[in-house]
Amino acid sequence: MTTTFNTAEDLIRILDERPDLLAAVRSRVLTRELIEMPEKLAQLAAAFHEFAATTNAAIAGLQEGQAELKEGQRQIVARQDKLEARQDKSETIQAELKEGQDELKITRGPADRDFAYPAEPKPTLVMFTQEKPLVDNPLAASGITVATVPDLRWK
Repeated sequence: MTTTFNTAEDLIRILDERPDLLAAVRSRVLTRELIEMPEKLAQLAAAFHEFAATTNAAIAGLQEGQAELKEGQRQIVARQDKLEARQDKSETIQAELKEGQDELKITRGPADRDFAYPAEPKPTLVMFTQEKPLVDNPLAASGITVATVPDLRWK
């Protein structure tokens, strides 16, 4: 079957009407790589969209983690501020003392008495300041009596 055309528009119309002719012209004019390019680009676009979705999910997770870290940091700063205020108060009291004693304890917090620590201990801070004579204490001059007994727990 012979097909004739006189203008470029005729050629385009014929190629539009005859897919078999269009495929034959493509195979002669274009390289195999160029013919396969639309499929390869579609595969590349699909891979990119999958990568973008995975990356966006990872970024969302990082942002969530960042928000949690910021909240944790805010809580630490608030606790530190409270501790500093308590320390300032203790130092003020201590500065006003002529003679006395200070005691500071940090415990593992409220929990049943056990040798095993709780999974998430919440420490307790206990501070005690007492004004009393230590150097000029009458007992320091005279001494005290102490009685000792055997400790039966270790037998």
